Amino acid sequence: MARQTLRLFPNAQVQILDFNRTPKPRFPGFVPVRTAADALRLELARVQILEDGNGSEVDLALSEAERLLSAVTGVRTKRILLFTDALVPGRISPESITASVGKSGAIVNIVHVNGTKPELFEKNDEHPWSKAARSTGGLVWEPSNADEPGDTNDAKPDPYLALVRPTKLYNAVYSSPSSEEDLGDLGEGSGIERQGLYDVATRWARLSGELWSQPFRLTLYPDAKAGKLWSALVFGTEELSKLSEAEMMVLAQRGGAVSPVTSYLAIEPGVRPSTEGLTLDESSGGLGLMGSGEGSGSGYGAGSGSLGGHRPVDLQAFLEKQLAAKWAKCNGKPGKASVSLDTQYVEVADVRVKVDIPDPGQYDCLNEAAWSLDLRDQQFDEENMAWEIRL
Repeated sequence: MARQTLRLFPNAQVQILDFNRTPKPRFPGFVPVRTAADALRLELARVQILEDGNGSEVDLALSEAERLLSAVTGVRTKRILLFTDALVPGRISPESITASVGKSGAIVNIVHVNGTKPELFEKNDEHPWSKAARSTGGLVWEPSNADEPGDTNDAKPDPYLALVRPTKLYNAVYSSPSSEEDLGDLGEGSGIERQGLYDVATRWARLSGELWSQPFRLTLYPDAKAGKLWSALVFGTEELSKLSEAEMMVLAQRGGAVSPVTSYLAIEPGVRPSTEGLTLDESSGGLGLMGSGEGSGSGYGAGSGSLGGHRPVDLQAFLEKQLAAKWAKCNGKPGKASVSLDTQYVEVADVRVKVDIPDPGQYDCLNEAAWSLDLRDQQFDEENMAWEIRL
């Protein structure tokens, strides 16, 4: 996902921050996009959870990204794009995420990676980190494989554009002195048109909403040239039936239109216009309307299953055995230490060590040992688990 996004910033300078317990810049400084993309391409060939790579200190990573960008001057736009599974220790609160952003003026977009190959990215304003992203003008995104509604024959837009620039006007509202209308979300390239007759002059019309989470407002005012044009065009709309002949006359003369109440004919004096060749409806000023419509529908379904089983592993015993061996290497004595562990699938998410002897060296040794546990080949398959191990 990061590589696909980077190709849409061809002229940018980029830094990549890998992070677990601490953020680690990939390069000595900011580098061209091609350099960063090539590094990510090579990384895909050897992606793994390193033995000492447990932890997800997202707040520290964001703070470091803000620090690096704060040192950059003379640029118009700064961005932070965070790709994460959003699995973090419970001590990292949404408030701490919010406190970590905003110092550099960068727009922060957070992509909550969920294993879905994205056909599009959808914003999630209900995500716990949404406030953090929105405070900078960005959003929390989630990849989705659902198709955008619309004509299935249309070429699908690049889903990664949504992470690069706003492609929708969210929560759009059309308003004027006499009306207000919620339009929902307007996609890039779409438009709105409103026709109507009002008791008061429409001295302005406004379209408002959000581009990402930044407020947007466009106010338009009457244009004399357009007003003259629409004085004539009204005779081709459904609004005509709402007008009296006197009102039609005003508009026809203003717009220079041939209408049911005006005629522009070149004839000899004293000669009546001929109605030969016209049907009764045409000669009496009748109008015709034409319309069309279309619709489409689709449905999807999928299922999977498996048979078989395997012998369950005693995960508590596994942790006790691993940590006891590590405690022995720290020259620790049995019964003098305990470890509280939080795991998220095969990742050690948090560690709290208690040692009953006043030896900071042994504390640090056991703490690092617990963080270095490798859980990948075991059956740690739950999102959040808590463990207490006495050594």
